[in-house]
Amino acid sequence: MALTRRFHEFFFAPQSPFDLGICRAIFFGICFFHYSNQSIYLWGDIAPSLWQPIWTFKVFGIPALGAEILRPLFYVWLIALAMASLGVLTKLATITSAAIGFYMISLSQCWGKVDHDDAAVLLTMLLLALSRCGDAVSLDTLGRKNNPQPSGEYRWPIRFVWVTLSLVFFAAGMAKLRISGFEWAWSENMRVLMVRRQYISPHLDESVLWIAQTWWLPRLMAASVMFFEAGYPLALFSRRLRLVFVPGLIMSVIGFKYMISPDFRQLLYLSLFWVPWGQLIERVRKWPATANLTTSRSSAQLVRASKTS
Repeated sequence: MALTRRFHEFFFAPQSPFDLGICRAIFFGICFFHYSNQSIYLWGDIAPSLWQPIWTFKVFGIPALGAEILRPLFYVWLIALAMASLGVLTKLATITSAAIGFYMISLSQCWGKVDHDDAAVLLTMLLLALSRCGDAVSLDTLGRKNNPQPSGEYRWPIRFVWVTLSLVFFAAGMAKLRISGFEWAWSENMRVLMVRRQYISPHLDESVLWIAQTWWLPRLMAASVMFFEAGYPLALFSRRLRLVFVPGLIMSVIGFKYMISPDFRQLLYLSLFWVPWGQLIERVRKWPATANLTTSRSSAQLVRASKTS
């Protein structure tokens, strides 16, 4: 019974719709700018001989459409992403974004190279399409007299994104431990990757080469990556650990991009779901009043001290 209660509180305790609305607006806005710079519709021009469909395309017999169909579908998708971010016909926009996004993103994985970070983005689109994420911070709510009451409907989508990120990073950390063991961190592996990245890059970065020349910094960085990945699920159970593992993994992903080139920025986008937006904005609003109160108290203490002396 205690476990069931904790599970229910974690996923379905009443919560304000504000955090979910903020996450929806930022997430779909980032997706709009991220995918608008990628001409995904050009996958329709690839030779059929290179077709290697992923399992969803195999099971459901989904074909590869030509570029003449994918191009207008791509622009419809961008419009849906923008509408979902602004909160215009939010339910229709999120469902359309998830449906077209499933095809467009999955199609790009059907040619021999699978990017797992896109799968997490696609799952988040699906979760938001099934949720009531348009009940706050959306143009649909303009003119509404009664604000929606706190509900578990506004909590579970955010928590499921937390779980998704935890599984992704935990799987990455355990794969390193299972296949390579601690040698992934304590061998020359990271140094080799850093040096190779610099010599295939058009711009040589002397700072990265300096780090690679030391024997301990690459090992320390690799060990920290394994630590943050394997321990990331602990952020689900403790607020204090959340302040350690979430920023630590964000820095690891940024370091990966800078040092050895792998780009997992889509997973960084999902980290915005960890931010307690309502509490953060409330603290920002109260900060001037708190600062003035602290100043007045300090002044009063100085006056009392001067009188005493």
